[in-house]
Amino acid sequence: APRLDNQWRYQEVVEGKKNYNGGGVYVVSGNVTYSDNFGTVESDTRVFAPNTVGSSYQTYARRYYRSDEFTNLDETFLKLRELSITYDIPQHIIQKVGASSASVSLIGQNLFLWSKEFRFTDPDSAIDGLASPSVRYLGFNVKLNF
Repeated sequence: APRLDNQWRYQEVVEGKKNYNGGGVYVVSGNVTYSDNFGTVESDTRVFAPNTVGSSYQTYARRYYRSDEFTNLDETFLKLRELSITYDIPQHIIQKVGASSASVSLIGQNLFLWSKEFRFTDPDSAIDGLASPSVRYLGFNVKLNF
């Protein structure tokens, strides 16, 4: 499987550059003449030069790699999807504000991910088709009951 997370992917996503060169050639001069509708070449005077034009790596990878090549990655991973830590505020403190109970919580999602081969995308999707990684969420919750 191709390594999709590389310098061109980074440069395109982070720096906005489209400078991937997938190789190949272009016609500098000349032409080709076919003798029939089946593609039999009668004469070919084309002169080729190496491709020097940069393009979008994302477009190249999606167009020229079969989708099953993206799925041949080892799906072994360890992920902390969600963690919530809550502290119940003691009764003698919350009675001063007229509440019957109160708590504060710290909440986090997608806090940790270790995987063998998925580098920047979420292995839950089972495909590394240039998808975005999981978003890490952090939150704070205050609960008051009166």
